[in-house]
Amino acid sequence: MKKEKKKSGPITAEFQSKKAESSSGMADMTAYGKTVTLKFTNEKGREKTENFKSKNGTRFCIEKSGKEECYLGLKTIGNTMAAAGSLNSLSFDFSSFYKILYEESGYMVLVDPLLSSDFIIKIPAQEKGLYTNKSSNDKLRKNVSEYLKCDSFVFENYDFKTLEGLIKVLEDYKNNCSK
Repeated sequence: MKKEKKKSGPITAEFQSKKAESSSGMADMTAYGKTVTLKFTNEKGREKTENFKSKNGTRFCIEKSGKEECYLGLKTIGNTMAAAGSLNSLSFDFSSFYKILYEESGYMVLVDPLLSSDFIIKIPAQEKGLYTNKSSNDKLRKNVSEYLKCDSFVFENYDFKTLEGLIKVLEDYKNNCSK
């Protein structure tokens, strides 16, 4: 596990285009949700700006209405739309920043900040997260089986479309499958 270094200051993360900025008039879709810019004062008292990429597993938190919201840069599998977008951009970066909705001992349920129905589960044994509602039921069953690698896990017993259902998936996996 990497040693975390906490920095604080004004943070900028763009998840969607405000207006097309490029000379061609086309928005650069490859940047949205993949980069976070932090302005902070270093140990010497100097103002610094640093960019963080989602593909590096960066985590950041913001305070919103008195509550802390955290985001994690995560590579994902099971999202054919993101894969198609990355293929078109030639970046092959299947990562983005996702909002953490649930976290317990490294088990997480995350969501795409722009699409509140796009859930991702993440278990400590896997480097990547798994989209749970981007595929047909048959494809999702196959993806879940390969992702969790747990013979006793019965796919039909769970709801993969709701936060509560996914928390139950992770709790049961943690109690019955993790080693």
